[in-house]
Amino acid sequence: MAEGICAFLDWTPEQRAQADREHEEEKRQHDEEVKREAEVAAWEADQQKLRDSIDAACFPWLKDELEAVNKVSRVSDKDKELFKKFQATCERWGFQALPACPQAVAVHLVQIDGAAAMARAARSITRIHMATQMGIDPCDDCLIKGVLLQARNEEKSSQKASLQPTKGNDNGCI
Repeated sequence: MAEGICAFLDWTPEQRAQADREHEEEKRQHDEEVKREAEVAAWEADQQKLRDSIDAACFPWLKDELEAVNKVSRVSDKDKELFKKFQATCERWGFQALPACPQAVAVHLVQIDGAAAMARAARSITRIHMATQMGIDPCDDCLIKGVLLQARNEEKSSQKASLQPTKGNDNGCI
């Protein structure tokens, strides 16, 4: 049997028939895959039309409520600014920012001074994840909750310590 690019010229009738069957099977499988992809795309388009019609039907009745929810969950310019800082941290550490892992958020938060500022940064990261429909909020992880709690506790402890009278203060003044 010949080898190389023209080997098919020396095929027996059985080998040609086998090659034709294999080719037809590959073509059939490809056609089925194209058909399935078209069906999925059509189904997704139908689903989107359904979702849009539900939105259109609900909006007039829920206008005020939707505006209130949107106002609270809207991504502000401050959120975007804080998220850019988070992205820079992720870049330095080799983490991806979207979707972020809790460890990336923790590394970022511990670099921020003040519990309130840390909480604002975490809320911004959450808002961006929710707005981009990432599905998982990395700030909902126990690691982040622990970091934020520790920051609040440390802040409370340092505030209490600064209110304590120092030793050797004879005049009774704080």
